[in-house]
Amino acid sequence: MTGTAVVIPYSLHHHSIHKPDLRVEIIEEWKKILKNISWENIIKHNIDEAKELIDGLIDFIKIHKEHFSVEIRPGSEDPIEKHLKPHYTLLNKLVHEKVISPRNAVKLAEHVYLYDSVLPHLSEMIVKLKKRRV
Repeated sequence: MTGTAVVIPYSLHHHSIHKPDLRVEIIEEWKKILKNISWENIIKHNIDEAKELIDGLIDFIKIHKEHFSVEIRPGSEDPIEKHLKPHYTLLNKLVHEKVISPRNAVKLAEHVYLYDSVLPHLSEMIVKLKKRRV
């Protein structure tokens, strides 16, 4: 299952008034870290650098855990769901109407999935023998 972590700083009234400057510094540092790992900025880095930045955010949250609420929830914003769901709904309808057998529907569903979810993101290497000049 895919999950998304949402990190929200607690509001100021949850904390002791004795250290308001520290709280402000923590929030400012958190905002700076979030900006560095925003989608627009994180894609500028190679995988190792991006991982290091994200690990830095996680470490920061662990160090200052009393200031953060962490919620884990399933990722529901699937960019291909709206495209794929109609395919499978139609296949299900065709099976119920006995237009296609369940076994063939599963085979067809596998092809639909591979085509729509995997194939567009793959590259293909085509190697051909050069024609020999005479």
